[in-house]
Formats: sequence, C-alpha cells, structure tokens
Amino acid sequence: MTTSDTPAGGQNPDPQEWRCKAIVQEGRAAATRGLLHDFSNVMVGLCSISENAVDDLPEDNPLHDDLSIIRDSAMRAHQLIRRIVQLNSMEPAEPDLIECRSWLTAELESLRAVLPKGSEVAVDQQCPVLFLRSREDALRDSLLVLALAAARRHRSRVNLVLCVGTVDGGVELSITDRPADNNPRDDRDVVTVDLPADYVDCCARKLGGRGRVEAVDNDCRRACILLPSMG
Repeated sequence: MTTSDTPAGGQNPDPQEWRCKAIVQEGRAAATRGLLHDFSNVMVGLCSISENAVDDLPEDNPLHDDLSIIRDSAMRAHQLIRRIVQLNSMEPAEPDLIECRSWLTAELESLRAVLPKGSEVAVDQQCPVLFLRSREDALRDSLLVLALAAARRHRSRVNLVLCVGTVDGGVELSITDRPADNNPRDDRDVVTVDLPADYVDCCARKLGGRGRVEAVDNDCRRACILLPSMG
C-alpha cells in the first residue's frame, strides 16, 4: 500500500468500507452508462424522424434546412455518446453509425486544407442518403490518403468529386479526380501517374471492405471503396 492509499491520520482503511464504496461507484457507473445508452437511442430516433421529414419536404421549404441541422446534430450527439461510453468502460472501439453524404460534406474543409492550393473538392449533390457502420477515424484517414494520392497523380492542383452509392448490397464511397482547369504544368508534368488499384484496395481492406479503380477518361480516375451497409 502506498502513502496515498492511507487516509489522513495514518490509520489503515477499513476493507469493508472500501468494498462498499467500490460497489456504490460501480452502481453509479452502470446507471450512467444506462442513461447514456438511453439518450443515444433517443438521438437515433430523432435522427431517423428528421431524416424522413427532410426527404418529404421540398428543398425550398423554410423547414428543410432546419430539419437537416437537427438530423446532423442528432447523429453527431449519438456518435459522441458512444465515444464517452467506450472511454469510461474501456471497451474496444466499435464502428460508428455514419450518414455518408452529411459526413462527406463535413470533411470537405479537412480535405481542402491538405490538397494543393487552388484544388477544388465537392460532394455530388445527387448522392442518396445512406448509412453505414465504420470507424470514423479510420474512414477519415482513408479519405485523406486517397485524396492526397489523387493530387500526387496529377502532380499539381486537382478537382475532386466525392460520391456515395449502393453496389452489390453495400455502400460505395468514391473519389473522382481530374486535373484542375488551367492547371499549370511544365514539361516534366505532362504525363499523369496512374493510381494503383492495390493501393486503393489496401485502404478499403483496413475498413473491412474492398477497393477498385476505374478509368473515366484519359485524365480522370475514380477510386472506389465498397463497405458493408448498416444491415
């Protein structure tokens, strides 16, 4: 026993008192986790209801943007609660529930910060609303890696379009790259390098999926990561 374990006055603690305190603390911890889980379920329900309402309203409706904010905030609250529960219970990290289109939109600023100056990146507005379960930190890492690989492929600034869709019962995230308009190149940069398919597949396998690269045209490539859907 260390000095810090001994109460003031130098008396040894009563083992029975310690056990009682431990039981009380564990009970409080269990009750807190239960409340957090209940609150998390409320946020999921709120997200689902607001998502249905957003789908039913035309985009020019004054409530459309407000409900979108409610949906996104509820999803972020749900993910934050899961992290708090995992941190306090020392549980291994579990996959996050991610609404792909909103998540990609939220990552745009991070991508712009690491791409060459003058690059453009956007989310395809035709993307459907799809959910998947994945570790958000690992998904973000793969997105950044593939975006940087696309920039290196063109050796200068680049235009990227992010999209999400359904393929073979799963959720496919894709990054389509093409050289930026009026992209300055010297003689050494006339030829773009290709994007290795095994490189993309490696990023996908870290997320429990599979990857591929397809040619859109001579200067344009699309890197795709196929992940399991929520089901």
